[in-house]
Amino acid sequence: MISTCNKRIDVMKAILLVDDEKVFADGLKLLLEKHGYSVTTAHNGDEGLSAFFAQPFDLLITDIRMPGNNGLQLISDIRKKNDRVKILAMSGGGYIPADDYLRISKLFGADSILAKPFMFDQLLEEIKTLIPN
Repeated sequence: MISTCNKRIDVMKAILLVDDEKVFADGLKLLLEKHGYSVTTAHNGDEGLSAFFAQPFDLLITDIRMPGNNGLQLISDIRKKNDRVKILAMSGGGYIPADDYLRISKLFGADSILAKPFMFDQLLEEIKTLIPN
């Protein structure tokens, strides 16, 4: 919150959401925006990397398994240039269990992890922990 001339201006926290499941990403974006966040979506690691360096974000939420550059590569690329942004990795698994992907994402630089499927309230709690108001 910024105070100018006795006026309070709420500053929205900016989130970059990267997930190849467009319906999931768009739905999550709408829910997060209803909770006061500014959300930009990308649908693969390459789009996510371009979006990340186009404007500042407070939080990156990324799926791990995506076509092309996956979430692990995205986390690694971002961590090489920005060690301050908070990163939340999420995964539903695939060929290996989600827990394995998520443990590996912590090694790549994720601050927090969340296994799919999850309840929206769980996601909100993680976000509030990572980027408090």
